[in-house]
Amino acid sequence: MCRFIDAEKATETNPGGYSVALLCRTLGVPRSAYYGRVASRPARLARRRSEELLVNETRVLHAGSHGAYGVPRVHAALVRAGREAAGLRVRGVADFGQGAARDHGCGQALRVCRALPVILTQMALAWEAAGRVVLDHP
Repeated sequence: MCRFIDAEKATETNPGGYSVALLCRTLGVPRSAYYGRVASRPARLARRRSEELLVNETRVLHAGSHGAYGVPRVHAALVRAGREAAGLRVRGVADFGQGAARDHGCGQALRVCRALPVILTQMALAWEAAGRVVLDHP
């Protein structure tokens, strides 16, 4: 939802956008949740980069053992190499060529985000038909 709000909010490059307050109210998202998500973006990006590095390291160790090393041995090898990584985190990113090991649960959220422009248009049309003000930003 936050990506949608970012895309639709009014900015210098998108002056025809909507206010964050209106978008949050319409979507039922607290503004504090939106701004908290925006503030945590740098930490999430750093975590993603760290996980990508960890995935590459686990794949190299797994391939170097000709597929014999599993998560426990890969984790032990990382620790011996001085890499700090919790065993559960190694298990979470290790796929060893078997596809994604983790399901982030984003499938339904992505389907909802794709449908949001249609939902907002339908809501705006219904509000206009009822004589309510749809846009409250300048």
